[in-house]
Amino acid sequence: MRRRPAKKMNAEFKPAPEEETDAFYRGERTTRLPLSINDTVLIKNGDRKGQLGWVVSLEQSDPEPRYLVELCSGQGDLHLLISDIDLTKDD
Repeated sequence: MRRRPAKKMNAEFKPAPEEETDAFYRGERTTRLPLSINDTVLIKNGDRKGQLGWVVSLEQSDPEPRYLVELCSGQGDLHLLISDIDLTKDD
């Protein structure tokens, strides 16, 4: 199955530091970075509001955490700010 490309990031994109990315993949959560790989999230804003997805990676941590989320529907991946997603209660 061919995937659609993820949304392009703006010019202010700064990749997350390696230590934060490593902690993300180890499943270490913090108040500022509350999500971990494979967490299920609900999209709460935008065109995909109400859809579920899985967190694939931590893309940036400052100024606001941004994650790559694979849609459960199979309709592609999105770069989403933490303010646009909620962790589902199952995780």
